[in-house]
Amino acid sequence: MLGETFALLSAVCWAVSAAFYRVGLRGVNPYLANTARSICASLLLATYFLFPGKIAKLFVLPTETLFWIILSGLVGLGLGDTLYLFSLKLIGVSKTVPISSTYPLFSLLPAILFLGENVSANLVLGTCLVVLGLYMVTYQGGGEPPGERGRQILGVMSAVGAAGVWGVSIVMMAKGLRGVDPIMFNAIRMPVLSLLLLGLGLLPLTGGNRFSSLKKQNWLYLALGGVTALILGHTFFVLSLKTIGVSRATPLSSVSPLLGVLVGMFILGEKKDLRVVFGSVVVVFGLGFVVLH
Repeated sequence: MLGETFALLSAVCWAVSAAFYRVGLRGVNPYLANTARSICASLLLATYFLFPGKIAKLFVLPTETLFWIILSGLVGLGLGDTLYLFSLKLIGVSKTVPISSTYPLFSLLPAILFLGENVSANLVLGTCLVVLGLYMVTYQGGGEPPGERGRQILGVMSAVGAAGVWGVSIVMMAKGLRGVDPIMFNAIRMPVLSLLLLGLGLLPLTGGNRFSSLKKQNWLYLALGGVTALILGHTFFVLSLKTIGVSRATPLSSVSPLLGVLVGMFILGEKKDLRVVFGSVVVVFGLGFVVLH
């Protein structure tokens, strides 16, 4: 039960962090927000190497292990989380969290295609339920203005993109976990990610590193979100991966849709929509069938 508990704790952390991000993103470029929260998390994680013997352990890690640790951070936290923050800004917590939490489907697909795993009836049923749940969560009807419809579509696409990238990065994480404790795992990849984001922020395409545009409230909530998700959430998730493996830890950690819907509707004041709530429940049930495949 310990591994399952770690997975559920990671889901709670990620759902709570979405509320922090939603507030911290006000008036802020999602790329800049990702850079800011990554820097805050990196500074705190860097203290890990102040403990005796920790730096020495870093230099004896196999090159392959370092490669997968760093790549998982760049792909999952760099690209995936930027798409996630962009979606949060466009369509809110109560829709982004359920959609992006379908990442277990994307981590299972490579196993089916490349590792020869069987496609069971549970997997087919679970996939259908997830698709139905996503339709319920995202369907807007025909009454919204054209501009709002485009915003919704872009937000949904970003959330699905985040789920796909996360699913792939989880496989990379599993490869980099051999012989590494969870805190060191995050303490390695977070500073590398921050440096890359800072460098890419110099390009016009990302909007630049305009940290002067961030207000104290932005820094506060982005930092809280970064600590909650990047340090606590990912540490619990890595512990779960090491304890019970990818196929069980990943779906369990994705139960955050229900939490995200509740946070978005009852704490952030997003529109209360029973269709979204029910759709989120369907997504969770669908993921449950995927687990049992």
